[in-house]
Amino acid sequence: MILGLDPGLNKTGWAIIELLNDKKAHLANGFINTNKNLPMPKRLENIFINVRKIILKFSPDYAAVETVFVNNNAKSSLLLGQARGVIMLALAKEKIIVGEYSPNEVKKNIAGHGHASKSEIFKMIKFIFPEINIMNEDSSDALAVALCHAFYLKFSIKIKQ
Repeated sequence: MILGLDPGLNKTGWAIIELLNDKKAHLANGFINTNKNLPMPKRLENIFINVRKIILKFSPDYAAVETVFVNNNAKSSLLLGQARGVIMLALAKEKIIVGEYSPNEVKKNIAGHGHASKSEIFKMIKFIFPEINIMNEDSSDALAVALCHAFYLKFSIKIKQ
């Protein structure tokens, strides 16, 4: 079972998928919302607590987390890094093996090119999992990150054989 996470200070997307004999099964997806009016430590605590709840509910074997995209706005990147830090802490406390992927790696694995838009990723996820209700684009991104890790795991198993 793989927990995919798309870190965000306002909304952190999450998704749980399972690999069953070369098939990918979606189990759940959602997002963690934080209140912009709360102080930063409380918002980070909210992300940490909710990621722990997801971990305890589903007991994933692996997690996949998108890395921080450093852009022109250094403050945004630093804030995103803090959200990502509490996510990594929650995963480390449960001894979950973590794969980390850049946004371009995820986009390339899912849409075929590293500069795909959020809507392109959403469409591809709907194509792969047509029967599921995707909560929002953050959840879609989390599904994409989880699938990226599933592809990596499948590839690494074949190399070992």
